Amino acid sequence: MDKKRMDAKMIGLENDIVKLSEYKQSWIEYFEKEKKLLREKIGYQVKIEHIGSTSVPGMIAKPIIDILIGIKSLDEIGNYIEPMNELGYEYKGEAGVPGRHFFRKGNGKVSTHHVHFVKYKSDNWNRHLKFRNLLRTNELVSRKYYELKKRLADTFSENRPLYTDSKSNFITIALRCPNNIITVLDELKSCTICPRNCEIDRWFQKGYCKSGVNVKINLWQKHFGEEPILSGSRGSGTIFFSNCNLGCVFCQNYQISQLGWGKEYSIGELADIMLELQESEAHNINLVSPTHYALQIREAIILAREKGLKIPIVWNSNAYEKVETLSQLSGLVDIYLPDFKYFSDVSARKYSDAENYPEIAKKAIKEMFRQVGHLQIDKNGIAVKGLLIRLLVLPENKNQTENILRWIAETLGKETYISLMSQYYPTYRASEFPEINRSLTPAEYQETVEILETLGFENGFVQELEITPEWTPRFKK
Repeated sequence: MDKKRMDAKMIGLENDIVKLSEYKQSWIEYFEKEKKLLREKIGYQVKIEHIGSTSVPGMIAKPIIDILIGIKSLDEIGNYIEPMNELGYEYKGEAGVPGRHFFRKGNGKVSTHHVHFVKYKSDNWNRHLKFRNLLRTNELVSRKYYELKKRLADTFSENRPLYTDSKSNFITIALRCPNNIITVLDELKSCTICPRNCEIDRWFQKGYCKSGVNVKINLWQKHFGEEPILSGSRGSGTIFFSNCNLGCVFCQNYQISQLGWGKEYSIGELADIMLELQESEAHNINLVSPTHYALQIREAIILAREKGLKIPIVWNSNAYEKVETLSQLSGLVDIYLPDFKYFSDVSARKYSDAENYPEIAKKAIKEMFRQVGHLQIDKNGIAVKGLLIRLLVLPENKNQTENILRWIAETLGKETYISLMSQYYPTYRASEFPEINRSLTPAEYQETVEILETLGFENGFVQELEITPEWTPRFKK
């Protein structure tokens, strides 16, 4: 068999499939051979590096040689297309990765080499080399990456884009803090982030919240419908996460919480969204329904702060949360904004499919208070740190509201900030429950306001009676 045909058997893979091979020393030789050809054809002014898993001794990999080429400016790419064509490479443009120009070499549907042109010493250049070097030097990270790739390849053998996308969060966390990758991998491998304790592997399965490893987001924008101390004059930088760990039959955001409208984003992309909202001069980053993505959000906050995020983080949740999970957010979340929904187990099960909600919510809110204390407001009237508890008043629910307020007064103090919300209206599956299949009456809401005042609360917000969904964002399907 001639050398060319032998090479084709040792390297090369169909473009759409995922099939991993154990490490081969010959991969280094193939790279060096190709590097020599590239040098002779495109010159010595460029930097050429071997990247990807074929560059890491001991790592399983698709048998395709990945090569990184650094050039002074991406505007020069036109100078390289014809020489690369002469070497048998097909130019594919950015191929979905901004700041990169991609070339593939092979025979028909089979690729043997991938070449990535990037700006020398750019973020793309540095990220590739940093991750390669980490895998070469950190045995623990290398082993975990090996195990993850093997599992992903078994699951997504005929879906290479999904296989590649599923590795992105591992890479982001490993580059930022290699030690954290073990915690995130293990916790998502048997998910017990919230009180549901599904214990499913979120890399490949979905539990009650229907969420995987990536965060799913429907919308991010500056929102002016929050409490004045959050929205201010410039808006609250609100990120609406899809899916939820509750099943509320009256959810006003049901299109995203229950129907799952939205798109998946990586941890790195979430960090960039936070920075984009800060750039828009939002007062804060407002994370709506974040509970089921707590680990990913934690990593995104840390990454965003490393990149310059300075405005407060608001954790806007349903309070059906574990103390153990919340404790991992200590020092990262500035303002907790829980919606304390029920003081009755019966109601929680009936309307939100939630076991033991009252006790879980009370423990969660006490942990939030331990971390941030009472609400602090700056000289401009904008909240910067602390706890603000929301209560959505439901029809025929006076006793539960009173019990919740009494517990807050006795446990956290009457200086606790309360937001008494009147904006309930029947939506989603509320029509299945006659007792809540109507809007709140003025008398019902006024009764709860009087309870708030009678108990002596010093701080908080009440609303004009709202019976329409005008403040609900228009979510994208």
